[in-house]
Amino acid sequence: MALHLAGLGHDDVAEIVECLLLGSAHAAQDSPGLAGRRRKLADTIGDALDALPTAQTPGLHGRTLTAPSQEGI
Repeated sequence: MALHLAGLGHDDVAEIVECLLLGSAHAAQDSPGLAGRRRKLADTIGDALDALPTAQTPGLHGRTLTAPSQEGI
């Protein structure tokens, strides 16, 4: 299944992943099933973000700047 998120950038989607992880931690004690589902969603979305090509932006003096690492998302 593919999902197209119009108007959202990488940082926006990374924030959604962070919210899912926080929600998972909050639900862990009372609802382990919900916590697991949120973790799984966060992992799936995070893996998809990691698979995206890194943005390349021309920098000063013709050097190419690379977007920050997606590690840890």
